[in-house]
Amino acid sequence: MGRFFVGLRDAEELSGLAGSSPAYVLSRIVRSGPATVVVPDARSVERLVRGLRFFAPKRTVLAYPADDGRAWDGDVRDPAHTHARMLARAATDAWVVADATALLPRVPTLVSRTLRPGERVEPQTLLRWLVAAGYLVAPHVEEPGTAALRGGTLEAWGLGNERPTRVAWFDDEIEAVRGPETLLAAREALLDATAAERAAAYVHAVANERGVFGQDRRSVLQDLRAGVWFASAEDYIPALADVALAQLPGELFVLEPGLVGERLRQAAAEVWRRFDALPPEERPLVRPEDRYATPREVLDALKEARPITLLGNGFISCPTAGLRVGHTGDLAPTVAALRQLAAAGAAVVLVADDTTRAERIRALFAAHDLNFGEKPRAYTVALQVGDLPEGFTAEDLVFVTADEIFGEKLRDRPTSVVSKFRKAAAGSLGTLNRGDPVVHARHGIGLYRGLSRMPLGESSGDFVIVEYRDGDKLYVPVWKLDLLAPYRADTEGKPALDKLGGSTWELRRAKVKDAVLRLAAEILRMHARRKLATAHAYHDSGDTFARFEEAFPYVETEDQTEAIRAVLDDLASGEPMDRLIVGDVGFGKTEVAMRAAFRVVLGGHQVLLLVPTTVLAYQHFGTLRRRMEEFGVNVAMLSRFVDAANSREVIAKLASGGVDVVVATTAALGRGVRFRKLGLVIVDEEHRFGTKQKEEARRIAEGVHTLALSATPIPRSLHMALAGLRAMTLITTPPEGRRPIHTEVVRFEATRIADEIRAEVARNGQVYFVHNRVQSIAGVARWLRKQLPELRIDVGHGQQSADALESVLGRFAAGDVDVLICTTIIESGVDLPNANLMIVNRAEAFGLAQLYQLRGRVGRSRAEARCLLLVGGSGLVRKEAMDRLHALQGASALGSGFTVASRDLELRGGGDILGEKQHGHIAAIGFDAYIELLEQACAQVRGDVVAEAIDPEVEVRLPCVLPEDWIPDTAERLDAYSRFANAATPQRIRGVLADLEARYGSAPAEADNLRRLTEVRVACRVLGIVKLAVLTVRINLVLHERHRLDPMRLMELCAKEPGRFKRQGDMGLDVRGTPEETADPFRFAEWALARLRG
Repeated sequence: MGRFFVGLRDAEELSGLAGSSPAYVLSRIVRSGPATVVVPDARSVERLVRGLRFFAPKRTVLAYPADDGRAWDGDVRDPAHTHARMLARAATDAWVVADATALLPRVPTLVSRTLRPGERVEPQTLLRWLVAAGYLVAPHVEEPGTAALRGGTLEAWGLGNERPTRVAWFDDEIEAVRGPETLLAAREALLDATAAERAAAYVHAVANERGVFGQDRRSVLQDLRAGVWFASAEDYIPALADVALAQLPGELFVLEPGLVGERLRQAAAEVWRRFDALPPEERPLVRPEDRYATPREVLDALKEARPITLLGNGFISCPTAGLRVGHTGDLAPTVAALRQLAAAGAAVVLVADDTTRAERIRALFAAHDLNFGEKPRAYTVALQVGDLPEGFTAEDLVFVTADEIFGEKLRDRPTSVVSKFRKAAAGSLGTLNRGDPVVHARHGIGLYRGLSRMPLGESSGDFVIVEYRDGDKLYVPVWKLDLLAPYRADTEGKPALDKLGGSTWELRRAKVKDAVLRLAAEILRMHARRKLATAHAYHDSGDTFARFEEAFPYVETEDQTEAIRAVLDDLASGEPMDRLIVGDVGFGKTEVAMRAAFRVVLGGHQVLLLVPTTVLAYQHFGTLRRRMEEFGVNVAMLSRFVDAANSREVIAKLASGGVDVVVATTAALGRGVRFRKLGLVIVDEEHRFGTKQKEEARRIAEGVHTLALSATPIPRSLHMALAGLRAMTLITTPPEGRRPIHTEVVRFEATRIADEIRAEVARNGQVYFVHNRVQSIAGVARWLRKQLPELRIDVGHGQQSADALESVLGRFAAGDVDVLICTTIIESGVDLPNANLMIVNRAEAFGLAQLYQLRGRVGRSRAEARCLLLVGGSGLVRKEAMDRLHALQGASALGSGFTVASRDLELRGGGDILGEKQHGHIAAIGFDAYIELLEQACAQVRGDVVAEAIDPEVEVRLPCVLPEDWIPDTAERLDAYSRFANAATPQRIRGVLADLEARYGSAPAEADNLRRLTEVRVACRVLGIVKLAVLTVRINLVLHERHRLDPMRLMELCAKEPGRFKRQGDMGLDVRGTPEETADPFRFAEWALARLRG
């Protein structure tokens, strides 16, 4: 860089820089030791970090980002930002790039703990410190910020450490420390007893200053003393510890000082504006000046920094105009321009972002006799691999990126399959929050960073921002959201991010694909055996069956009618039925099963109804006997409620044919039971069965019809159905008059509990109080009787004798008990319309599907039902558990069981979907991507031709967006974009727009443009067109190598209408028009595609 570089090295101010040159200059000036560069905004952070890592690959370069949320908004901050700032402050020999606005929040001194052999500290004491320091206690330690105590060993993964630390004890003395000895706190302030007391004093003082004496003050103090890091806890950091301006390492630089000062003033003004805008009762009990510094304080701290300014003399942006490859694809002008730069004595460096691309570029230029050197030298053109955001030119040095030459990246665009799962999940992107992990079909796992409108040619477009490892950003056009899905798998916290442009995603995906192919072959063999088998065909049974249908005391819902029809068709097919009925609790699944059972009994065969619990067996036995007795059907039961003598009698009658329908648990059924002529096995509450019970059910059902019922299917059954491996029918219509169940998550508080129970009993209702610990249930009963001495309270659980439990349930059903304190034995089968309040104690310990089933025991009538989910009055409730409870609280709508099962999959994972062996594969690529591979693998092992779908680029000069003033809510707009992108036919695309118009009014022109663009993309996908660009007087088409156009048709068009159609190389085609024709680009595109189709 010569004289200019020498001048900059000793200059007080670094000026005249452009492009990525600040990173280059800094990498040469700061030869050793730490340094900090303060920049105006997040984009500057991202670009400078990338540039520094390119020019100094051996140095540690860290970002110091601002928070993703807004001040005082009460939301949980993305811990990744907090952790990044803490690691930057803890670094001793790193280069730190700081967003200026991230310097406004005052921060406490970093807290860490060093562990050494011989230190005396008990494991539980150390674990308590880790919890206070923000570590999440988890079953397995799989990422930084998690800890686990198993036996005499504690494992914790400290922030910034490459691996976890394992601590072993002998008595109360640390015997060994394996791994890093120092653990950095996982949040900025400790929340231990000392900090809580300090915070209490601070909150009291602020509350007194403002005259706040209500519930807000009490709840804040309660959470702090209980060690709960609540949603807006970051606002209370000044209450927990002494704070000051962040101290960042090494020599200090400021990029564009003027802009930095302006951004600081804007951000500080926004902090105060937002605080003043809050109603007084909603303001955090903290002094804003204690939490945030003033711009003047920050700027004073930056006085000694060396300023860096852009533009001016010296460096210039890379002259890409002469280097960019034109639309013709001719590389010769680019080669000539590079040679000219080198011939003038410059060292020219062309930067490609990955090895594959570099090799492709090397081959392209070799064809023009331009061979690259390995290292930058005068008079040569070198090729390097790396992530450089932008090129620059300075005297005898030129850096240029591949993107600046070729525009969009020269990557292969592999074809994709539009899977049934993706279609079923269309719209799920609307539930994303900023920072949620997502999976892109091409680039892998990243973080959703919002929806942004950006310039696009002559108009603008909306893009979903996905952040990858090292802060790289991918901007996904909204019309290509079919390539994006939420990441769902059974993992604690967020998954590891992929590197944009790296190879790890494709390698993981290939590994999973191999495993899925083997699995699919095994599954298909199992299903093929069932398909090849035959089963008795049960046809219409005439008047008797019609009378049985008429005896149903309710009017069937539309969904229920469809389910009955599907099941009866299966029974008449002659192939073994294997159908899953998914219906919300109380939506009529049992009646569907009874119609099937009655049809089979009329055909002369027996029916087995398998249930997971004795209570459910008792309930179904009564229901079936009442419905079928008058038709001469013999119904029996095998469960713990039936004594040995009666069980032997039932078993004998099953063998002789004296029993038509038996309701049984798998435990009571046993291997000694034989049927005279079994025709149908019904499995109720399928998700409740364990592995051995499922194996026993399969053994019994071999060669006969099978019908499964579930309100919240386990992921295995739910998604095997979606993948086409099992027939499934949904019942989503509630019975007439049924009302939603009001669900609320509340802290355990004696007064609130007593008041809720009294109110329910006062309206002649009954109450379930669920306490799922038999050891302490008697103590809970004593406590509740003391609180409510006037009420009739009884206890029921599975360890009681059969007679005692039956007696309790009978008295509760008869209305002789006001409050039933019980375990989850009532989760299935208890159907009492008068019980409309359920209280679940320690709800955080339950799974989502289990809570959903429990809640279904109330709300069985037209009365309003309530469900209170109690969480511990003290102690830390894990975020995953709270997510589960809030998911159920948000799923109060009738018919939400199917949605809850999907949410349950997201929280508890897909390990059960296709067996434990697949758990790791699902976590590696996310559930949606896994299901897509599974679908392809099943098609492949069946020998089907998998229809490939390309992802066409369609370019027009019109805005194709959903305006914010039409759909103001970002989540709803994202959901609508997702629905458009996943619509596979013109009819569905128009249906999406019609739905939106029904909700938001007539569609503006921009929205109709999006509809038309999506229709053109679908047409291009069908024809195999990779790209369609509508230019001023022509359309430029790029065909896929396996396009579906008739070659003879193309030749004919080009020969007969050379003024209209002209081939451009092997895969290019121009369709010429007039300015008048291209004025409506969509109409011209539709006309051109119609001509090509013929």
